[in-house]
Amino acid sequence: MPMLINWDSSMSVGVAILDEDHKRIMNMINKLYNAMLEGKGKKILEEIFHDLTVYVNIHFEAEEGMFELTGYPGAAEQHRQHKEMTQKAMEYKQKFQHEPNAVMPLEMLNFLKDWWLDHVMNSDRKYAAHLNAHGLK
Repeated sequence: MPMLINWDSSMSVGVAILDEDHKRIMNMINKLYNAMLEGKGKKILEEIFHDLTVYVNIHFEAEEGMFELTGYPGAAEQHRQHKEMTQKAMEYKQKFQHEPNAVMPLEMLNFLKDWWLDHVMNSDRKYAAHLNAHGLK
């Protein structure tokens, strides 16, 4: 199965449970990518929207709980980014539910890929040393 994004150690934030969550979004992106290659992108969008909604709620709550527990100084910015991402995902979901032909799989794929590359690889990696220093690995 072709992969748009392949997990490697440079993507790790040093906290196993958060790395597993991050792999989950990578798998969603790759699932959509493969469906598009097979011409089934629109058929899988609803499932991706559902999975993404579940993912952001569970993952962001866990991440922000760790920030609160350890007094992470970048918590407010992370929360802002999480809220923005959740809102954007909900906008896509609502748009798809009301106008299924208005949301294209490529648009959703680009949104997920860009979010992955920017948020996880830049913002999330900033908290790695802080969480590790507080015993979270």
